[in-house]
Amino acid sequence: MKTPLRHTRYDRVFQLLDGDGDGVVRAVDGDVSVDKLLTEFGVPGDSPKAVRLRDHLAAMFEDFLGPDFRDRAGTREEFHAYMRGHPDRLERMVEVTTGAEFDVADHDDDGVLDRPGVHRMWRAFELTPQDAEAAFEYMDTDRDGRVTRADYVGMWLDFLLVDDEDSPVAKVAGQEGGAGGGHGRP
Repeated sequence: MKTPLRHTRYDRVFQLLDGDGDGVVRAVDGDVSVDKLLTEFGVPGDSPKAVRLRDHLAAMFEDFLGPDFRDRAGTREEFHAYMRGHPDRLERMVEVTTGAEFDVADHDDDGVLDRPGVHRMWRAFELTPQDAEAAFEYMDTDRDGRVTRADYVGMWLDFLLVDDEDSPVAKVAGQEGGAGGGHGRP
């Protein structure tokens, strides 16, 4: 079931995936996003972390667009239908893809990110420092100044699956009160 809140959040994720802002998502948009994250953290494109992230993102695009995903583009409506129609696969895809994102940012492999690390991730996603701070505050539940992989993955799962309009997760990706932030687009 699509709720207005979930619709807004799916729009936000679509917007984050639509790297060139042309209203459709293609595998190349995902490649651009990965490159931005790798560049932000100085991770070589052929490193195991980069390969793992690319593989997980490609699997997500293939699940969404089909086996010819490299040659297809998905519309916002198709993306919404995919997100609504496959909640079990959606949860698994979010877990592995966001986990791989976290691993790229975890440059010292200690299993945690500090506040600057989260801010760097949000900068790579072209989100605002305010969004990054809201995300950090949401994830750092024990207030120790550190975010674990489970905290990060859990935040994205909450963002996509929790329908509580008053939840602080609404502030983590530039969409509180509507789809704003990232890519300089409202």
